[in-house]
Amino acid sequence: MPRARMPGGSHSFTLAMTHHPLVQASQIAPLELSKPLHVSVSLNLRNVTELETLLKDLYDRLSPHYQQFLTPEQFKARFAPTDDQVKAVVAHLTANGFRNIEVAPNNMLVSADGSATTVNAAFHAQMKTFVLKNERHYANAADVAVPTVLGDVVGSVVGLQDYAKPHTLMHRASIKSTTAAAPAETPHNPTDFASIYDAGTTPTASKTVVGIITYGDVSQTLADLSTFTKANNLPAVNTRVVPASTGTLADDHNSFVEWNLDSQSIVGISGGVKQLVFYSAVNGDSQDSGLTTATLTAAYHKAVTENVAKVINVSLGVDETAAHNDGSQAANDKVFLQALLQGQTFSIASGDEGVYGWSTDPIEGSQAYVADSNGVVQIDLTHYSVGEPATSP
Repeated sequence: MPRARMPGGSHSFTLAMTHHPLVQASQIAPLELSKPLHVSVSLNLRNVTELETLLKDLYDRLSPHYQQFLTPEQFKARFAPTDDQVKAVVAHLTANGFRNIEVAPNNMLVSADGSATTVNAAFHAQMKTFVLKNERHYANAADVAVPTVLGDVVGSVVGLQDYAKPHTLMHRASIKSTTAAAPAETPHNPTDFASIYDAGTTPTASKTVVGIITYGDVSQTLADLSTFTKANNLPAVNTRVVPASTGTLADDHNSFVEWNLDSQSIVGISGGVKQLVFYSAVNGDSQDSGLTTATLTAAYHKAVTENVAKVINVSLGVDETAAHNDGSQAANDKVFLQALLQGQTFSIASGDEGVYGWSTDPIEGSQAYVADSNGVVQIDLTHYSVGEPATSP
């Protein structure tokens, strides 16, 4: 791999999984050095060959290790970075001026608050600000690098861009009127599906803890869930909201309908759950960098390191190319590996556009997802991309 020189002349190791984004932008300039930035440093796994062998055995019915899932403590002891490796990363962040440094319980993620100044110094970054689709954003314009001694420890650094934000995959639809050519469309309450799919005597999910990955304040969703259960004569749901990291869970009226859809569908279809846990990513305020792929990665981490919910729903994502370029794809895949070793299942929405998922991306969508004079959606077929983390193997 190529090597770069860090400020001061010491050698560094350029990360293979973290690149700078390719964006058609204008008005590019250095990002103001005082700009607050929240980063998550994703660390590499140890004993990867052993991990892959164990993973196959856990899901092989003929293996003596079938479904003998690990605890978070066992995962950390066998496959996570050592405490000394984590201390070296923390020392590097501290030396470069980062604060509020937090180490995830599994040693796989180190989060910290800093600024463009600290990011440029610690990661050989070139933080820029630019205008994209009439909105101002920021991103790193150089491959991330860390000192050579951390080259085998650090996998990627997430949080160095805000132009590609995680977003919900919900679509609003209206019921079409009945015509001779088109039969009536019938809406269904979530409670209808058990009979539609002939669930029969299948038990409810009353003994199952279910997680939902969200972002921001979910107070409205909790109130709406209470209204839903009362209206459908279902038991009240035991709920818990877990902030994924330090920061502000801000109200976002554009997203809570998605969390309503998820929570009410899960409870209504299953007949009730033992507990519903909302792992909410920080979406921020004017004092921090807001919702980024880094804060979303922290939400996945929180659900896995707690290991309370065995079924975890995700109805959001980001363009896969952007997720690869900013390092969050590599960071998330490590999280999902631990989940598999612990017997956790992530259910992730892929959206309705197939390989044209980018066409409704809030950043890129306006240039390709348009309707003609007859209201028929036209998609630019020259560009392929899909949603992450739905694409994770």
